Amino acid sequence: MGNTSESAKAAVPAFLKLDDRVPASLRELLFEADGCVANGLMIGATGCAQQAVEALLKLEKIEGTSHEARIRTLNEKTPGLPKLLITVLMQLGDVTANVKLPANTLQLLLATVKAVAYEIYVVAPERSERTEHIRRLLDSAERKPSAGATETKAATAERKATPATLATMASPSTTGTPGL
Repeated sequence: MGNTSESAKAAVPAFLKLDDRVPASLRELLFEADGCVANGLMIGATGCAQQAVEALLKLEKIEGTSHEARIRTLNEKTPGLPKLLITVLMQLGDVTANVKLPANTLQLLLATVKAVAYEIYVVAPERSERTEHIRRLLDSAERKPSAGATETKAATAERKATPATLATMASPSTTGTPGL
């Protein structure tokens, strides 16, 4: 039976493990909320979870006249966030609500805050890093025609792997070349 719990721990999604790239102040609130849940302290866990939402909004410098307006601004600032996460934050993350959330609803809010933090502080920087790496490879792959080259200007443009030429190139299925 020990293997079952070990495999269950190993199967925990990455976003539920608080990555070191998530700011410490937010991580601490989420750890505290998890501890409260584990000890059955739902009022404390609800407070910590809602404070974590507020901390996230402050860290992202999100302002607004209401909780809903602030969450909408977060959504606009981070367009890659799934709508489901935004909806849950809007409905459950308001600190002015001042209600004790049931355990399953609290787990939903905590998982959502962790997922949003993961998207903002882990996924987005990794995406930028990957994109920059590909851009550097693309730049280094560009070929300059030699002075004695007899290629036509069109053939040279087609060979250059620039963002503009890549965007205008036909997809592999429409090139008519077998096997491509």
